[in-house]
Amino acid sequence: MQLTPCQVEFIKGGKVKLLTDLSFKVRGVIITLKAGYIWDMASIPRFARGVIGCPSEFIGESGVHDVLYESGLYPRDICDLILYLLLRSGGEFKDKVDRITAKTIYAGVRVGGESHYKQGSIADAREFVTIEGWL
Repeated sequence: MQLTPCQVEFIKGGKVKLLTDLSFKVRGVIITLKAGYIWDMASIPRFARGVIGCPSEFIGESGVHDVLYESGLYPRDICDLILYLLLRSGGEFKDKVDRITAKTIYAGVRVGGESHYKQGSIADAREFVTIEGWL
């Protein structure tokens, strides 16, 4: 469930920068993505956008998924499951994503996400996320 609004700035190179902290709650755990984090939204291939939609529809969820991938705080399969749960949960600031779209996105990260897991600076990524509770 998205607990706070997602406020981003679109920057050069197809990336976005989070302007304010963004919090989600999933299975009793609060995951907060901290302001200043920069990521490339969702890497949805153009041919799949007809089914999935535009990556900007999932900005917040993609940011949490990316920081969890970069930080290595959870195994890859757990990061992908968290993305699915976030997409399906909605919240005050966002409608939930329908089951077919969420499952399609989940399948996409399971198939194509391995090469992105733990890429970049793990220490830097961990500075941009806080997790309260246990999954």
